[in-house]
Amino acid sequence: MNRFGVKSSEPCDKSMETIPPNTLDAIKSIIIQAGEYAMQQPVHIAYQLKADRSPFTQVELMMEEMIISFLQTEFPDHQVISEEKGISAGDNRYRWFLDPIDGTKMYLIGAPTWGISLGLLVEGKPTLGFFYLPKSRDLFWGGPGYGAFWNEIPLDPNLSPEPDNPLVFFGVPSNFHRRYEISFPRVRVLGSTAIHLAYVASGVAIGALARRVHLWDLAGMLPVLSQTGVKVEFLSGDSFSPHDYLDGSQLPDALLVSRQAHMEMLRGMIKRK
Repeated sequence: MNRFGVKSSEPCDKSMETIPPNTLDAIKSIIIQAGEYAMQQPVHIAYQLKADRSPFTQVELMMEEMIISFLQTEFPDHQVISEEKGISAGDNRYRWFLDPIDGTKMYLIGAPTWGISLGLLVEGKPTLGFFYLPKSRDLFWGGPGYGAFWNEIPLDPNLSPEPDNPLVFFGVPSNFHRRYEISFPRVRVLGSTAIHLAYVASGVAIGALARRVHLWDLAGMLPVLSQTGVKVEFLSGDSFSPHDYLDGSQLPDALLVSRQAHMEMLRGMIKRK
């Protein structure tokens, strides 16, 4: 038996089944513990550069170890795919995608806009997700059968940010200016894909542009977005299916994330250079 109460060999759609409340609490607890560990480390820590020149730290490896060990105990039949450690053995119908620090550069410079992203996809469908910001202690979580929450406050699926609201912004990657001209009047670079998606879900952001991303950047928020009326499409207008990128491969094009009412307006405000 697995945590969904079925034998792993039984073929059925688990995407709407829910994890018991005590297990949900345990997942939240281990994510918070990992965040506390990261914040206890020295302000100036050593880092290394990956092949794409993005930094990573031993802190992230330790956080992965903490969370993966927990998942393998709680869900021994499930597969875990993490940014640093790759793919673990397990039933590939159940895949947990983990990014221990989404926004590593923000973490390294002491900015608060980094967090832990963890999401479960069942047979390729975003099922349950978490994104935790340790500095502000904000947890976004939810999915089909759970709803969507900012901490324990439900997110309103009927939110529709007004484009003219001076507080509403469009989240973009730090190097967007090299590839795009964006005419939306208020763009913000917060240094984390997941935090941009979290603010779209909460209605603080009207949308987000996500480029050069993998499922571990998205999986913590995709289930939450699905419960808040937010759409995820390729910038080209093509549909996006997480099922096509379960191996951890990089998405071939940028994603546009917004509520349907604003999707075409935003797409018209983004021009490729």
